[in-house]
Amino acid sequence: MKKLFSLLFVATVLSSCTSSIQLQVLKPADVTLPGEIEKFTLANRTKPSKKNQAWNIIEGVLTGEGIFADREGADHTLSGLMEIMTRTPRFFINQASIEFKGTGTEQFAPPLNWAEVENLCKQNNSEALIVLEAFDSDSRITNDSKPIKIKDKEGVESTIIEYYSHARMEVKSGWRVYFPKDKRIVDEYRFSDFMTFDSKGSSPEQALANLPNKRDCIKRTGYHAGTTYGLRISPQWITVTRSFYTRGSDYMKMAGKKARKVNDWKGAMAIWKKESSNNDKKVAWHAMYNMAVGCEREGNLDAALEWANQAYNRGHKSTAATYVNILNRRISEKKRLDSQMNNKE
Repeated sequence: MKKLFSLLFVATVLSSCTSSIQLQVLKPADVTLPGEIEKFTLANRTKPSKKNQAWNIIEGVLTGEGIFADREGADHTLSGLMEIMTRTPRFFINQASIEFKGTGTEQFAPPLNWAEVENLCKQNNSEALIVLEAFDSDSRITNDSKPIKIKDKEGVESTIIEYYSHARMEVKSGWRVYFPKDKRIVDEYRFSDFMTFDSKGSSPEQALANLPNKRDCIKRTGYHAGTTYGLRISPQWITVTRSFYTRGSDYMKMAGKKARKVNDWKGAMAIWKKESSNNDKKVAWHAMYNMAVGCEREGNLDAALEWANQAYNRGHKSTAATYVNILNRRISEKKRLDSQMNNKE
């Protein structure tokens, strides 16, 4: 118990000595697409051919998902991609009413004809075509239970059994990005995404009944898969949190108030820069660390890294080392981001 109270005390002290700021950071895509691409046209190729259509109907009945549930899931997958692509500062996208027949499963069909791809892009004033080539879903339900204690109105305690059901919905999607200018598929990617859905009840039957129906689970998981693919191919804004120190000396308190309460970061950084030479080692490295945060906020990652390294050399190495690694990763990502943005900012 003494150790626990000591840890809680330290955590409380640390939290009272710091504040935090949220920064908007443009994260690069996982893959870099050709710079000539400005606008995409989106198409769906998951509609099964005649030879596969009968099996899709049988599968929907046997699994309890319903007829054409995967088709609805594929539509929601495209909606997820559309949603995330509207947030990127790099690309524009339009969803034309384009449907092709494919396998109707998780397997890829042969690539589209280049003449057809080029014609579609011209019709829609785009440089590339994104096609959802494959889609399939699979689900698994597990059940468990545990005793829980409850009290009645009189405060009398008793034990009951509470039952739980867990649905794991897996969606497999396959994508191609066609670039007709070079007659090249610039990205071909297949992946699995899944979501879990939980429910509880006073009996196994009630817990199972409280789960969302499979059709709804497919739609929601498909939507998530679409956003996941959008993050793969497009730079996106994300929110990150940085902590900075607000205690240690009267000047550090003053600087902390400037940054935290009146958003005067220039004034705060002027104080931190002076305090970085403080004879008190702890005050000095806290000020250096804060300078790194201030420089990152201004977008000067190289200066931020210099200050973070000084904080590492001067003070608490594990805290500063973590920030040094974050900044090194951001600098590395920025090089890729600059290439991807192609002067579009």
